[in-house]
Amino acid sequence: MQVSRLELRDFRNYERAEVRLAAGLTVICGPNGAGKTNLLEGIYFGCTGRSPRTSNERELIRRGASVTRVTLDVEDQTERHRLEVGFEPGAQKRVSLDGSSVEGAPGAESRPLVSVFMPERLELVKGAPSARRAHLDRFVAALWPSRAETRAAYSRALAQRNALLARLRAGASSRAALAAWDAELARHGTQLMEDRREAVDGLRPEFAGLAA
Repeated sequence: MQVSRLELRDFRNYERAEVRLAAGLTVICGPNGAGKTNLLEGIYFGCTGRSPRTSNERELIRRGASVTRVTLDVEDQTERHRLEVGFEPGAQKRVSLDGSSVEGAPGAESRPLVSVFMPERLELVKGAPSARRAHLDRFVAALWPSRAETRAAYSRALAQRNALLARLRAGASSRAALAAWDAELARHGTQLMEDRREAVDGLRPEFAGLAA
């Protein structure tokens, strides 16, 4: 599934823009501040319903406008779909697939799987291992949306176990309860590691070809 058309309305510095994309590699060039990164952000926002650059989605709305909208036409050899994401501060984000409202991002079968790497993402290489694990977990969730819950379940179990340890240190709980959370943490942690391994194994041939 690939993006064949992008339309922006009041998104970042664009009042209105339409871009048609052919199959294969696309190179976007222009002077600093022209909006090259904003186009990439628009594609990501249209596919996932969120920005790869900011958690404050008010920043996506062009100055002087009150609402923004991104429309993507996507297709593969057998299917074509239209994705739309609209955002207005104070209102629920509007996401639609072929004109019908959906909760969250559309399923992976009807949208491209996207990954973005910007200059600030060098922190993935230079920064803490936790950032690399989080990035890999987002990749897993993009490949297999049904597995996105694994990381959340692991985080909940870890938080509960840490809270229990704090109560133990304060003498407010018994160590007998710790075994259950150890088992829960191990169960979700094992699945999380297996998901990461499978995702990395899938990438290995591509990177091996680049290094050859």
